[in-house]
Amino acid sequence: MAIQQFLISKILQPLQQRITAGWSEKTKDRVFILCGLALFFHTFLDGMGVIPYRYLIFFAINCLLLGGMVLCTLNKDMKPVRFRLFPTVCWFCIGFLMLLAGVLVTDNRLPEAMLFLVVYPAIYLVWNNIDRQKIFALLSRVCILSFVPYTLINILLYPMGVKQYGGLMCNVNGASFYLLLVFACLLVEILDARKFDRKLILHIIAFGLCVAQIYYTSSRTGYLAGILVAVSTLIMYVILHRKEKLWLLTLGKLLACALSAVVLVNSAFYLFQASKLYPEFLASLNLPTEDAVSGDLVLNLDAVSDLNDNKFAILDKSLDRISTGRISIWKAFGAELNLLGHPDGDSYYISILGREIFTTHNTILQFGYESGIPAGVLYLLFNLFTGVASIAHARRYRKERFSMLPFAVTLTFGFMSLLSSLGVSFYYMITLYYYLVQFPLMVKQEDANKAA
Repeated sequence: MAIQQFLISKILQPLQQRITAGWSEKTKDRVFILCGLALFFHTFLDGMGVIPYRYLIFFAINCLLLGGMVLCTLNKDMKPVRFRLFPTVCWFCIGFLMLLAGVLVTDNRLPEAMLFLVVYPAIYLVWNNIDRQKIFALLSRVCILSFVPYTLINILLYPMGVKQYGGLMCNVNGASFYLLLVFACLLVEILDARKFDRKLILHIIAFGLCVAQIYYTSSRTGYLAGILVAVSTLIMYVILHRKEKLWLLTLGKLLACALSAVVLVNSAFYLFQASKLYPEFLASLNLPTEDAVSGDLVLNLDAVSDLNDNKFAILDKSLDRISTGRISIWKAFGAELNLLGHPDGDSYYISILGREIFTTHNTILQFGYESGIPAGVLYLLFNLFTGVASIAHARRYRKERFSMLPFAVTLTFGFMSLLSSLGVSFYYMITLYYYLVQFPLMVKQEDANKAA
């Protein structure tokens, strides 16, 4: 409490009084959204491979943008909050172990350690002093708005090939990480809508475009995560609102989403080939792409369907082959776990894939490999806590808008993190959002209610 009081009196409240005290709520929201969109766009530039500077500069810029978002949410009457013991111990121990690895093994751990030990706790303190529904609404809005430039850039600069489409991320899994975050936010927004208005219609169209781009990636992780998140979130919503007379509205929204997805999956691929109409201009930009793309128009999705059928075929395949070598990858990295972690750059030859692999393809294992076994164990415990706590939060505050956002984002991150390495907050927006939406779950519920 003493540390929190010091932060409030010596840093947070002076910042609020000197910078944002005279701002209207509308101005604060606009600056929050602009900083959030800039944060997304910065990660887009990184995915496009056009950022020439080192990660430390990338990290510093994103910290400034995230700080701008927090600055817009400072409250003049902030008070200390009581953090829950179990997740707080897990969280700070993970941060300390990353710091230790940063000092003893490699300084590459230090930026993420600072986020864990300083930045995120400060955010949890600030955001638990204002209405959580407002924070959730702003985070959801920023994510969904970022989908507009993302899609436009893909249409204008990144032509779709025959089989897989990573777009500006230049990687189908990277595209899936981002698109599934948008998918989760759109799903919660659509389910929370209480009438068919212009906003809901736009969200349903965006939902269809998001599903279409997920489908074009041919990423099994993206497919499975999308199905799991959609089914689980819908079941949760129906259970929590079963006593309300929303059946007809919910059914109408679901049918509209299904229609939007079917229509756009089978038609939007023409949009993502528009840039083939000006190949000379694209060549002059020399943008990096995952694969060479033919100038010929793709007239159907047969190649995508065939690739998906092959990926999901499991007959006569070993579990390792079905998982694209992940069993072998986990074994290779797991066999080298220690107490302090390893430096970056280690790789292991995976015979079933015929190449060197540099990441564990599992976020919990990645934490254990980079910062030591205790860090991996604690991260697993924290993940389990957030999963259970997000369900409890959705149930307890089911009458609030966005009460299911922590559940949807946590589930999305949880599933994808089992099959991918998502350990660096600023590289993966799904990771950043996973940490951000935990703010009401990290404190005692009575403290979370103060500003609600």
